Amino acid sequence: MSVPDALARMLSCRGPVDAIVAIDSALAGRLVTVEEIAARVRGPRQVGARLALRQADARSQSPIETVARLALMQAGLRVEPGVRIAGVGWVDLVVEGRVVVELDGFAYHSGRAEYREDRRRDRELVRQGYLVLRFTYEDVMRSPSMVVRAVQAVLTAQG
Repeated sequence: MSVPDALARMLSCRGPVDAIVAIDSALAGRLVTVEEIAARVRGPRQVGARLALRQADARSQSPIETVARLALMQAGLRVEPGVRIAGVGWVDLVVEGRVVVELDGFAYHSGRAEYREDRRRDRELVRQGYLVLRFTYEDVMRSPSMVVRAVQAVLTAQG
């Protein structure tokens, strides 16, 4: 079975979050295009599968980014994944244009150098007017609703 066929099948057989995590990964790895998947979506669940496919985004670089992005979008928030910010570099998500959400897996944030760089980036983001929220893999995967509530609370407090 080809990659586009497998992903189209996932859209019909799995929950949308699981399918979009896999699709985002395949898109980021340039293994497939949205159009290739869409061409293979058939059957009674076609409408739901096509709606879910519209949420796929190659800019998500990890499953936790996809899960967080989908949860925030489902809550009605505007989310931009994989944004490059001058003086900082790439950030995971920008919500409503003013909250930077960074999603920290232990493997990439466990050393002293990475720890120091994350703090430098946070200071620069705050200097530029962004609010920064960091969440762990466990935060996102165990309770995406907690991530949503935290982001909404910060947005509400800012007015």
